[in-house]
Amino acid sequence: MSGPKVVRVVTREELEAVARQQLQLLVDALEELRRCARRHGALDEAFEAGLEQRRVRMVRLFDEAKWAALQGQVPLEIAFLVSERDRIRAQAVASVEAERSKRQRTEGAARTLLAAFEAAGREPPKRLREIADGVQSADEAALGEMQGVLTDAFRQLAPAPRAGTSAVQRELAARLGAGETGQRFAEWLEARPRAAPSDPSVRLNALLAEVEALEEPEVARPFLERAAAISREVQEGRRALLTDALMLDVGAYRRARQAREVAVASLREVRCSLAALGTPTTLALEARISVALEGGQIKDTEGLLQEARVTLEVERREMAAAARRRAVLGGLAALGYEVREAMVVAWPKEGRIIVRKPGATDYGVELGAPADAARVQMRLVGSDRPMTPRGAGRDRDMETMWCAEFQQLRKLVAVNGTEVAVERALEAGAQPVKTVSLESSLQSEDVAPTGASVRRPAR
Repeated sequence: MSGPKVVRVVTREELEAVARQQLQLLVDALEELRRCARRHGALDEAFEAGLEQRRVRMVRLFDEAKWAALQGQVPLEIAFLVSERDRIRAQAVASVEAERSKRQRTEGAARTLLAAFEAAGREPPKRLREIADGVQSADEAALGEMQGVLTDAFRQLAPAPRAGTSAVQRELAARLGAGETGQRFAEWLEARPRAAPSDPSVRLNALLAEVEALEEPEVARPFLERAAAISREVQEGRRALLTDALMLDVGAYRRARQAREVAVASLREVRCSLAALGTPTTLALEARISVALEGGQIKDTEGLLQEARVTLEVERREMAAAARRRAVLGGLAALGYEVREAMVVAWPKEGRIIVRKPGATDYGVELGAPADAARVQMRLVGSDRPMTPRGAGRDRDMETMWCAEFQQLRKLVAVNGTEVAVERALEAGAQPVKTVSLESSLQSEDVAPTGASVRRPAR
């Protein structure tokens, strides 16, 4: 295709910028997983080494300019890191929930033993009531002591053997009890019926375990204190009302936390993009977001996200457009076309420019593009005052020559990693060569900004 062409230019700078953003997102996901593992005691040397290996592999792809492979691999890596974070958090919540269930069973056992002592008309051990009231807040050492107290209390309730049993009675009891073993306290405690999953206390326990495992102690403490107070409530009706109220409050806090986590994740993602772009404007906005994230006081998340996304869009568009124009003009300069510094300003301002080789008076190449230079139209144009008469045959020959130069242009820019893809093209002679005033275009190009230099091809 030798006639007018519409091409899409993808520069090395664009590809590198996208790859740098992907790498920044990976580093952020690695750090987030590292923080999660450290908080929940899962970060050890082997875990850390695995994270570092993943980072090194992706950095190597970036350094080797294997950006397509990087862009395909990084989303998979991030998905794995997120799943690992969720797994560690789920294990932490499950561990806390199991511990809370154990304490609840211990508390229930203490109250059952108290009731048994009262029913038997016997004085319960002094510490038994303390256990019923304090097991939820006890540390591990105290919890172990409590288990011992409960075991002793359980033994005290066991019926004592009757005095004066005969040898025959003892032999008969031995035969009747053959193969049977006495029940220990731990077995009795484990065999106690547990609440059904639909029980409000079970659902509350799960919500509290999530808050306790994932939040800071000062955040979880008020909820846990309310739960401990409910466990001491003797009136069933009031206890149910207090349980429902606490479930509503914890559930609302859980939803707010999840929404906050989504907002923070969005801010971290956009911060990575701002840092990867690295312009003064994006770096200033990145610093603001970092301060907001580190301080934990994000008042206007949506406003900050919107500002960041608009800034990214504008900066990316301007940088990409400038890179595309530089790539095309640089390639044409290498082919011997006269490229002036003023053209860099004139092209985005006017939407089109004409370049030609020194001494060429009859033909040039017109470059047209919108502001973002997402598509570039390239076409041969002819002078309205040619030195040598123009005709359809001569125009077609010049279009054919331009087509050969265009192929050379593609090879030249490809050396630097820029791709020029033809999206639409016409055959030579399919439509008349556009006639323009080359003299007026030359005069407009000569008006260069102050201090601008003119690059001319080496002769």
